[in-house]
Amino acid sequence: MSYAELFNFNEIIGYIASIVIIISFTLFDDIKRVRMGNLVGSLLFILYGILIYKIPIIVLNLFVVFIQIYFLFFKKPSLEK
Repeated sequence: MSYAELFNFNEIIGYIASIVIIISFTLFDDIKRVRMGNLVGSLLFILYGILIYKIPIIVLNLFVVFIQIYFLFFKKPSLEK
């Protein structure tokens, strides 16, 4: 069995998206880095959902992208700790 039979392009995108999100949650302490990693992973999951024609994956990750963009670029940081 060849690698081409084991992994196709669509699956590779899905695995990369998963790895990016796992890394963002486990390796970063800074919330902005976590959100940025999650944003990138969610964008990759949207691409994955488009490639495999799965609307639920696309819709869920669109919401996550909008949430991450809001918190990264529009919400003012709170002064509370």
